[in-house]
Amino acid sequence: MVRARKRQRGECDEKEKETNTFPSTGGEGGESMIGEMQLKRATTDKRMTNRQKCLVLGLRSISSKDRHLLTDIRGLMPHSREHPKIGRTHKLGDDLVELCSLHQCNSFLLIEAHRHDISYMWIAQSPHGPSVKLQLTNVHTADELRMAGNCLKYSRPLLHFDREFETHPHLRVVRSLLQMTFNTPRYHPKSKPFIDHIICFFYLDHH
Repeated sequence: MVRARKRQRGECDEKEKETNTFPSTGGEGGESMIGEMQLKRATTDKRMTNRQKCLVLGLRSISSKDRHLLTDIRGLMPHSREHPKIGRTHKLGDDLVELCSLHQCNSFLLIEAHRHDISYMWIAQSPHGPSVKLQLTNVHTADELRMAGNCLKYSRPLLHFDREFETHPHLRVVRSLLQMTFNTPRYHPKSKPFIDHIICFFYLDHH
């Protein structure tokens, strides 16, 4: 007949300590590897020098596809600031400059629609310019493509420009605006330290 031996208080605690021990790193101190792994936040005060912020918004006359396009653009730009849709007024330019100063942004990206099938995108530096107006054609959002690809959200992109942006003077201004708008600042707290997608800009047949 086998009797169950009564456990002592110290034995139970010692066995729990043995099962909860982790493998050491192999160093002299024998410290745990899990204890050394810590996530560090990006310090924006010291390392982040480029404090570019872009205000992304649209007018109330835009369509549903343009609204989804704004959402996709914000997903590509961790340094963007969101604002509700605004109405068209006679002092629209002054209102945009005031909104940029309110959100502490030095550029803005605006989508407006003149008709149901014609949309334009404004990209400008605040408050003194320059600015560029682009017509949007053949727009396909991420929902229509069913999230093709596996790029990480808020990861840093590579900007690729066509050779034509170096030959024409007005295209150099457009290139500088696109660089300031879509370039993710280094050490931004929302950005990921990975580069896994490319944003390409081409100039073909005067478009």
